[in-house]
Amino acid sequence: MSKDQHKTKKQLMDELAILRRRVASLEELHLVEQASDGIFVADAQGQYVDVNTGGREMLGYDLDELLQMRMQDLIPEEDLELEPIHFDELREGKTLVTQRRLRRKDGSLLPTEISAKMLPDGRLFAIVRDITERNRAEQALKQSRDTLKTLLERLPDGVSLIVDGRIVLANLALAAMYGYPPEELLGKTTADFLDVAEAAKAARRIRELVQGGPAYASEYSCRLSDGTVFPVEITSRIIELDGSSALLSIHRDLTERKKARTERKRLEREILEVSAREQHRIGQDLHDGLGQRLTGIAFLSKALAQKLTAQSSPEAAKAGEIAQLVNQAITEARHLARGLSPVALEVGGLKVALEELGFNMERLFDVSCVVRAEGVIPLRDDGKARQLYYVAQEAVTNAVKHGHAKNVEIRLVNTEDECALTVRDDGIGLSSNMQTSKGMGLHIMRYRANMIHASFSIQPAPGGGTVVHLSVGR
Repeated sequence: MSKDQHKTKKQLMDELAILRRRVASLEELHLVEQASDGIFVADAQGQYVDVNTGGREMLGYDLDELLQMRMQDLIPEEDLELEPIHFDELREGKTLVTQRRLRRKDGSLLPTEISAKMLPDGRLFAIVRDITERNRAEQALKQSRDTLKTLLERLPDGVSLIVDGRIVLANLALAAMYGYPPEELLGKTTADFLDVAEAAKAARRIRELVQGGPAYASEYSCRLSDGTVFPVEITSRIIELDGSSALLSIHRDLTERKKARTERKRLEREILEVSAREQHRIGQDLHDGLGQRLTGIAFLSKALAQKLTAQSSPEAAKAGEIAQLVNQAITEARHLARGLSPVALEVGGLKVALEELGFNMERLFDVSCVVRAEGVIPLRDDGKARQLYYVAQEAVTNAVKHGHAKNVEIRLVNTEDECALTVRDDGIGLSSNMQTSKGMGLHIMRYRANMIHASFSIQPAPGGGTVVHLSVGR
C-alpha cells in the first residue's frame, strides 16, 4: 500500500468520525427540542445563546426575544436580592438546583425548579421545570395535614403515629394523658410508657397487625411521667403513610370509666344486700307476725266449729270450712316466708334449702321440681351458698312462669375444687334474643354470679327447654 493510499484511508476514517459526531449532535438536538422541560443555554456572562421549544412555550417568548436577554432578566429583582445567581459556584463545576419564579412575557410569574451547571466549553446549561402543579399538590397536602392536625388536637382521646418504632406525631391530649410536654413525646417508643410484661404484650399485638390481623382495643397498664400507673385502652391499626407503613393508635384513659364501673358494682351489690335484708325481714314478719295471727284465727275458728257442732248448729260446717282455709293460708304464708328467708339454708345448708325450694315450687305451681345432689363436700361459704340459692330460685321461677315448664330439675354437684349448680326445664325455651336480654331476672342472676366470681351461662336445652348453669370455686 502506498503512502498516498494510506493518507486517503486515514482521511476517510477522520471524516467518518466527524459525521458520527454530527449525527449524535443532531440526535441530541432533536431530543432537546422534543423535551417538555425548558432547556436554556447561556454564555459565561449569562446571555442566552439557545432555548428549546419547551422553554419558549413555557415563558411565552420567541427565540429572538430570548437571545436578547440574560438569565437575570427573567428573575424578579426582589428574588435576586434574596437569592442571587451563584456564577462562582457554577464555574467551580458545581450543579445547582434551586426553585425560582421566572417572569413570563405576559408579566405573570411562573414557579420553576432549575438545575444548572457549566459545560466544559464554558457555556451555562440549565433545565427548567414548571412546578405549578407540584406546588398545588404540595399545598393541598399541607392543607390536608393542617386540617388533620386541627382535628387531632380537638379529639378528647390521645392519638399517636409511630414510624420505625418511634412516635413521629402526638396530639395534645396524648401529651396531657401521659404528663409530658408535646415535644418530649416525639422519638419515644411504646415501651417507654409500659412495664416489661405490658411491652411484650404490645409487641405481640403489633406483630399481629403487621401480619394482617384486625384492629381491636386492648387494655394496658401505662405509666405517667411521674411513674404513676393507670389503665389505658389502646386501639391500633397499620396505615400507609408516604409509601411506607405506620402505626396509628388511639389511647383512651380508663381511670374514670373504671371508677364509675367500680361505683356501679358497689351500688348494685348494696342494692342486692338491701334486697336480701328486706327479703329476710319480710320473711320474718310473715312468719312471726302474720303467721302467728293466722294461727290464732285458726285456733278460734276450730273452737267455734266445735262449739257449733256441739249445739247442732247448721253453721258448724261453715265454721269448719273457715278453719280449714285459715290453716291453708298459714301453710302458704310459711312457704312464702321460707322462700324470702330460707331458714333451711342457715340450718341444713344449700342442699337442704334447695330441696325445700323444690318442695315449695311443687306445692305452689303444681309442677314437678326434682332436686339431685352429688358429692359429699358441702359448700361452707354462706355468702356463696346464698347467691347460688337465689340464682336457683330465680331460674326455677322463670322456668315455670315464663317458660311454662312442667318439669324442672335442680342439680347440685360438689367437688373438692368447685360447686356447680344446674337448673334444667322442659319449657318453651329461649327466644332468639333471650341470652342478651336486659331483663331484670337474667341481669340479677348474672350479677349474683359475678359477685361470687362464678361462671354463668344460659343455653337452650337439647330437645327443648332451658339450661341455667353456674359454677363457683371453693
